[in-house]
Order: sequence, then structure tokens, then C-alpha cells
Amino acid sequence: MKKIYLLFLFNALLVSNKAYAQSYFFYDDFEQYSAGNMLACQDSINWTTWHLNPCDTVEDSYVTNAYAYSGSNSFVCVANNDEVHHWGPYTTGHWQIYFYNYIPAGKSGYFNTLAKFMGESSEWGLEVSFDPFGNTWVRAGGNYSGFDWIPDSWVLNKVIVDLDDDQAEYWYNGTLICQWQWTLGYNGFNISLQIAANDFYGYWSTDEMYVDDYQVFKGYLVPVEVNVVGPTTFNLSQNFPNPFNPTTTIGYEIKEKGNVKITVLNSIGEEVAVIVDEEKESGYHTVEFNAATLPSGVYFYQLKSGQFISTKKMILMK
Repeated sequence: MKKIYLLFLFNALLVSNKAYAQSYFFYDDFEQYSAGNMLACQDSINWTTWHLNPCDTVEDSYVTNAYAYSGSNSFVCVANNDEVHHWGPYTTGHWQIYFYNYIPAGKSGYFNTLAKFMGESSEWGLEVSFDPFGNTWVRAGGNYSGFDWIPDSWVLNKVIVDLDDDQAEYWYNGTLICQWQWTLGYNGFNISLQIAANDFYGYWSTDEMYVDDYQVFKGYLVPVEVNVVGPTTFNLSQNFPNPFNPTTTIGYEIKEKGNVKITVLNSIGEEVAVIVDEEKESGYHTVEFNAATLPSGVYFYQLKSGQFISTKKMILMK
């Protein structure tokens, strides 16, 4: 059975001074599949190919245990593969797509994000190409952006599409690469104000891109006033990514200046790490936790500030 997390996280998001409640919409770590078999062939509900032919030996990508960001499996997109996760179209909402990719040195890769998924009538909102020479080319809003990609390493890609404001962003390894008006599409021509799919395509003969921990979040606009001057409450957000290996980011909000302590506890309540223990100004903060020295398992992270205490669960999967 596919692991689809409908965990309503309701993280506090501020986008263009709007408040969003965020939830997991879809998550796949590829651990439930058999390595050596095709992805859409094993799950034709959530994955398909460009020509809607799961089990097609040319288009359908294979699950592999050659490389993995977490666990033991990922899927690999090689020449002429055309793997699609199709979940739309949706016409409203704030969407965030995360996945890790790994490209060996001298190899290449490609993915796009689609407003409409209808074969040759599809509408491209974003194209990202990793060429075999270490260059990355991003087509968004009619513009090209270039930067160097990191070989032989798992790297986080993030695509944000805000359909409510018709804006989009692409982030690579924590760096904002470009922002654009979503309905300008990848080439500057008008596309529909909607989101439909991600496509991983083996464009070059040198393509060999591994993909793991593919996640889609949807943010729902909260119909309340937002105090943009400062926070009015304390809040501890769900870590991301979760599950993680070995690093994850924790966000928290404090309404007044004071000492903040964030600790990590194991499943029996023993303290195994102190992430933060210092005075912080009021506002929203993030901190990265590296669990490289800890074994896989369920952990809890706890925030204490003044009289406020909050605890959340996270899962380390190595």
C-alpha cells in the first residue's frame, strides 16, 4: 500500500503577507516498491508515463537501490524515460513541491512542472535541465537562468507555485534561483492558471538522475488578519523534511524576546541533543538539526521559552 500522508501540519506560512495553513498532500519515498521493477507499473494510481503507458519498457522509470537519499530505494530517470506524477489540475492554492535528486558526475537530468498535462497539448510552467558538463539551465517566465549543479550528491529541489497570486519560485539546494509570473509559462507565453503534474524526462543519452523523497504540500489561505508587525503567539512548526536523513529544518515562532531551548528526545524520553539554548529576539526563526550520529528511529523535539512548551515528533530514516 502506498504511503500517502494526509497529515495536516498547519504550519504557519507567510506569503505576500497572507497566512497559510499547510498540509502534506502527497509523499513517496519509494521504499514500498521492488527495486528492479518499473515505478508506474507498480503504482499506476499515482505515477504514469507521458503517453499514459505504465509498464512501458521505454517510458516507465525503474525503481533502484543503487542510490537513495533515505532508506534504500529511489527511482532513476535515464534516456527516453518519461515519468509523470499527475495530481491536478488545481486552480487555487499555494503549492510546494520538494524532491531530492542525485546525478553522477558526467551524467545529466531534466524535470519540468506542468500547468496542464495533456500529451502534446500540455502546458509547461518550468523546465530545469542538468547538462553533463555541470551546468543547470532553468527556463521560467521566458527567461533563462544558469548555475552549476552539484554532482555525486543528493540535493534538494523546491518548486513553489502560488496560484492565488500567480507567482512561482524555483530553489536549488537552499538557494533561490528564479521567481516569475506562473502564467507566463516556461517560455514567456500564456498558460493556464493551474498546476497539474511533474514530469521527469530522459532528454539526453547521458541522462541518469535519481529521485527520492518526492513530496507535495498544499497551503490553504486562512481567512484571518495577519499581524505583519510581529508575532502574537508562540509556535513550533513541524520539521521538514520528515522523515529525514540526516538533516532537517525546524521552524519556531516566539512572541517576545527571551531564552529559547530546543532539545531532542529519543522514544523513551531521554535527551539526546540540544539544538538551541540561547536568547532570541521575537519573531520567526529556523534551525537545522543534523542527526548523523543518531540511529534511525522516532524522536521528539521540544521547544521551551518562558512558560511555553511544545513537543512534536520526527522520524529519522537512514
